[in-house]
Amino acid sequence: MGTHDPTMRKLPFCLLAMALSAPAASAQNPRATSFAGDPGGLPNGHSVASDGDLSVSLFHDGVSEAIVLNVSDGRGIQWGNTVRVDDASSPQAKFVMGDSVAVASQKVYAYWRDRRNPPSLTEDLFFQFSANGGQSFQPADLQIHKGLPAGGNDIKDVCMAVDPRDPANGNDDLIAFLIAVEDDTTLNESLYLNYSIDGGANFLATALAATTHNGIADVDNIDLAVDGGKIYALWRDNSLNGVDDHVFLSVYDAVNGLFTLQDLQLDPATGLTFEADDGLSIAVSGGKVAAAWQCDLIVGGGSEVLIVNYSGNGGLTWTGDQVVGGYTPSVHDVDQPDVAVAANGTPVVVWEDNRLGQDQVYALHSLDNGATWTGERQLSTGVGSSPEVRAGADGTVAAAWGAAVSPNYAEAALSVDAGVTWQNPVTLSSNTGDVDEVRLCRNDAYGNYIAAWLADDFVLNDVFAGGFRPQSLTAVGDFGTPGAMVSFDVSLWPVPDEGKQFGVLISGASGAFVLPNGLNSGLDNTHPVFALALSNIPGVLSGTISGGSGSTPTFPIPAHAGPLYCTAVAFNSFTDLGAVTDLVLTP
Repeated sequence: MGTHDPTMRKLPFCLLAMALSAPAASAQNPRATSFAGDPGGLPNGHSVASDGDLSVSLFHDGVSEAIVLNVSDGRGIQWGNTVRVDDASSPQAKFVMGDSVAVASQKVYAYWRDRRNPPSLTEDLFFQFSANGGQSFQPADLQIHKGLPAGGNDIKDVCMAVDPRDPANGNDDLIAFLIAVEDDTTLNESLYLNYSIDGGANFLATALAATTHNGIADVDNIDLAVDGGKIYALWRDNSLNGVDDHVFLSVYDAVNGLFTLQDLQLDPATGLTFEADDGLSIAVSGGKVAAAWQCDLIVGGGSEVLIVNYSGNGGLTWTGDQVVGGYTPSVHDVDQPDVAVAANGTPVVVWEDNRLGQDQVYALHSLDNGATWTGERQLSTGVGSSPEVRAGADGTVAAAWGAAVSPNYAEAALSVDAGVTWQNPVTLSSNTGDVDEVRLCRNDAYGNYIAAWLADDFVLNDVFAGGFRPQSLTAVGDFGTPGAMVSFDVSLWPVPDEGKQFGVLISGASGAFVLPNGLNSGLDNTHPVFALALSNIPGVLSGTISGGSGSTPTFPIPAHAGPLYCTAVAFNSFTDLGAVTDLVLTP
């Protein structure tokens, strides 16, 4: 990456003023809040997703009853013009859920619940996809069979999950739906699966029963995950005695068209004392499966507890269900559990409970295949609610939630070691209004955690976005005084880049220079400063990543004029690059 100029007489660079006083091992730097909605709309439900060089924000516009998409690149920093997703054939009410959009390479998959069908105008399931990065969608909405006749039999809950299978082939993506439908005849909810294994071109004409309990039990609370061509369906129902709810799992092999597991009870131990209630969550990665749910006492009800279970072999065998957490069962109340499986198979669970008088967000992990859960950490700085947790391919894990009471704001925390330890939480939002419905997604290409939320800065709600990359760049020293000795530090670098070099790229202007690994650096490589900085890598603008951190040598900072733009890149060679930090602008 060039040769070192030992004189350094012409090298002008500095960093953002607020970073100058930050300690070298500070937490990740959250981005500025961006508008990711529609100035003329009224979003009242939204979802966010990212993959490769594409990020999308999907929302329902309550004014026009449109399903609307806003698009960014894989960085999720600047959001563009909105695109209508549905075919505009129905003015009836529509509903977007938290998982209503997914991205696989340049394909965008979206669903919503829709009341367009007579006679009863109950909810049915509709789907769209884009094959060109969200620029346009199919001419007509596709109605997905929900298991019972449309126009009645109201949908009570639905989940979508997408497995790219072969990332290089968008035509073999697995798109799965788990649908809880209220049977107009029995008034009980039944559970069905529908799916496509050809990137949304075809779904089942008739949805499959996900459980043999349909017709004899009432289904509540569902969740869904996909992994390796298999669909993992989690739910609770009262099939055991007609009264108390318990948690069950079915696993369906969509490639071969058969159930490999059906109606497995996941709470045989705790279910003798506790009844499953409200929130539950499932996550799968590489055949490692984690599930969590909340329960209350069968006799006496009262406050709810958190229960977890774990399988290391795709759900065939389980470590065993157990109550976890440092609250006092039957005194403190647990809500909103969410699970993730880190890249190394470590399960991580987050939740909220009121042990301190008001709800706060906590996290636990297991290092022994779910046998014990340790390292409990309070993540929120104060009141926190509705946490979501996501895992990256680089071994990091992040959680985001709504913080405070009113006005609320978005808060997040990062773990660089699969949930074993956590950085201090950071504030994601800078809105003047009240923040609600904080969503979180991961982009492995850029190493981003991208969050989106609703906020009423403009009186009515709209969609905003933010987030961070774990790997961070910090300046050390007085960059405002010519001749002062300064240096650069990097921190929180992901494990896959351990032992690599890093270089600090600098330009006098922002741009769209694409690095050899396909990532947009955000720099203008035609500016003279860029070539000058590059000539000092290796050199005073580079260092070695060790233990996730590194430093450049110190050097005298020359006088400089105008804003400068800086980013750090891990490398073995110019064509073998690793993670990249967010762009940092100097004064």
